[in-house]
Amino acid sequence: MRDDHGEATDALSVVDLRSDTVTRPTEAMYARMRSAPLGDDGLDADPTARALEETAAAMLGKAAALFVPSCTMGNLLAILAQVQRSEQVLLEAQAHMLHTERGAATLTGAFLDGIAGTDGAMDLDRLEDALRPGASPLSTAMIALETSHNAAGGTVLPPEHMAAVAEIARARGIKVHLDGARLFNAATHLGVAPADLAAHVDTVSLCLSKGLSAPVGAVLAGDGPVIAAARRLRKMIGGTQRQVGIVAAAGLEAITVMGARLVEDHDRARQLSAGLNALPRLAANLPQTNIVQVDLSRTGRDSARWVADLDAAGIRTRPLGPRRARPRGRARPRPPARASRRARSPRRRRRPRRRRGARSGCRCAARPCRARSPPAPGRPGVPPGPCRDRRDRGPAGRPASARRAGRRYRSSHCAPGSAPARDRRDRAP
Repeated sequence: MRDDHGEATDALSVVDLRSDTVTRPTEAMYARMRSAPLGDDGLDADPTARALEETAAAMLGKAAALFVPSCTMGNLLAILAQVQRSEQVLLEAQAHMLHTERGAATLTGAFLDGIAGTDGAMDLDRLEDALRPGASPLSTAMIALETSHNAAGGTVLPPEHMAAVAEIARARGIKVHLDGARLFNAATHLGVAPADLAAHVDTVSLCLSKGLSAPVGAVLAGDGPVIAAARRLRKMIGGTQRQVGIVAAAGLEAITVMGARLVEDHDRARQLSAGLNALPRLAANLPQTNIVQVDLSRTGRDSARWVADLDAAGIRTRPLGPRRARPRGRARPRPPARASRRARSPRRRRRPRRRRGARSGCRCAARPCRARSPPAPGRPGVPPGPCRDRRDRGPAGRPASARRAGRRYRSSHCAPGSAPARDRRDRAP
């Protein structure tokens, strides 16, 4: 059976804890989408999309905003608009932009470098070390923050930390970008407005489909010139949409109504964590927001088996490495790193393929003759120079190693039009 929106009703019996992106639009969103005024956002703007951009910019305390299909594109546009090729972006070592998105490193020509930290907050001493003159041949053009922090279990950056990073960056003329995919979750945990957190950065991205229930979309906010540049760049990377007001209407409902309900998600995450910690051999983190990570190392079963068994029971989760599971908001785990070449079994070195001489009349089987000079006095037809590179030979024209050892060696001297002599004793006097 299917409901009024064409969705299978048996899906209601499945508890899907894989991510906060599996939320569905509310009835109010559907109503707003049906009545949204539309236009061509690629020509003269879509009125609903512009309303979303103006509302989001005001809520984030920025001059302008841009509606984009995803938060990944928003982060990519922030780098494209503010970072030049061969410049550097510093991020926390486990940042989502560094480990999951990777678009900036692939498409912009900029270099992303991770700074080690704790709970998603980069170490400020290491950050200053990375910014000192001579620390890198590349100039740093941007520092990127993330709150709440996905890989750190939804932890929230302290406002004092964000202010300290902003002070370090602005003293050096460096831009600060905030990957605020779950910025509303961070603001809910701290009990502050999203604009209070965005005040520390130059640009900020906000995802509308994580926890806020919109089906698609994100917003990038910042100064007017930066957003104008991002709008032009959005078209270049295929992000321009036409009657986009249909989904922008859901985004308007998300930021004006659904943000207030995130506290319910946080309460449920804490209840789930408490219940898991009450079970033997399971250890769950104490979530600040809506992401719960479970340590399975003491159960004797890996995460793949746990995920499969829970899925068979109607509970959907995602693995986080071989011994951890993440019921909410985790990207696909990275494959295990390959062993280094030294750690792997050594491979036999290939011997270089012998080639015949490329010069006319030379049939040397060693290498193409590098030099041809007149015959040596008293030895007609035999040039004094070897066919091999002269750099590894002594003044007598034979390898230094053979000369020192006093052993016979195969000569690579050859006369034009003749086969190489096998040994010096075979040569004519």
